[in-house]
Amino acid sequence: MQPAILEAVGGLIRRTINFEQSETCGRPVVALGVDCRLDSLRHSYDGLEPLLTEVAATIGEAYSTSTTKELCRCVFFPQLGFLTVIDKIWLAQRRSLGIHATPHSDWEQKFVDQARIYYKNGYMKDLDDRFGDLYGIVAGMLR
Repeated sequence: MQPAILEAVGGLIRRTINFEQSETCGRPVVALGVDCRLDSLRHSYDGLEPLLTEVAATIGEAYSTSTTKELCRCVFFPQLGFLTVIDKIWLAQRRSLGIHATPHSDWEQKFVDQARIYYKNGYMKDLDDRFGDLYGIVAGMLR
């Protein structure tokens, strides 16, 4: 092969792959500026944490007499979407004090782990509709 062709291919690879992030993540990471749609999706995905904190606060305000004001957070799981999370110990403590601590009827329990209960509610369904599975969309673009 001619050196000029190898150099051109090498330059294309260097402009396409972010090698620092790839090493940190343990997988290839496409560099910014390669695909505008991918950049936009990654920006949205990277901004989920503050958005979820804000939504959790909104839920806490909306259901201030229920489970959420004191201990509620929201998460995103690829393929499962957005979920509201309530701590099981906190719920049990509230119930033992005779305080109403059951989520509203529009909260659908999705699964439970050792410490938390994960719910889908109207707020989470709205986020699912608005964003979809960002992680899945980005992963699909990279295949």
